[in-house]
Amino acid sequence: MAGAKFEGKWVFNRGEGMEEVVASLGLPADKLPKSGQTTLEYKITGGKSFSIRGTHPKSGKDLTSTFTVGEKFKAEELSGFLGKEVMATPSWDGSKLTVAGEGGQASIVREIVNDELHTTISVGGKTGKRIFKRA
Repeated sequence: MAGAKFEGKWVFNRGEGMEEVVASLGLPADKLPKSGQTTLEYKITGGKSFSIRGTHPKSGKDLTSTFTVGEKFKAEELSGFLGKEVMATPSWDGSKLTVAGEGGQASIVREIVNDELHTTISVGGKTGKRIFKRA
């Protein structure tokens, strides 16, 4: 089961190309998290229901995203990037978990590569990657 590989705690290690994503959203560069500032915890129920819990590195606010693969939901992460409500339907593309906003506005693709969690974020034609290591 592909989802089982995501289960557990992950600590942010590095980013690639996120400067362009943040700049395209008109956000200051200091909004980019630094290594070790973000920890995520993935819980999977029945192989298709996900709960992703993290703590915002600057505000300390808990952020939780809960969704079921194949069911439309309000994508809080994408909504946060775009500053407006975004609906999405998560799906599997092989071993990649994709959350694509309706209308192609933005997407987040998660995959496990060499025991790292790679999160590819595409917004406004710009793409960046956040890479996490197991805690």
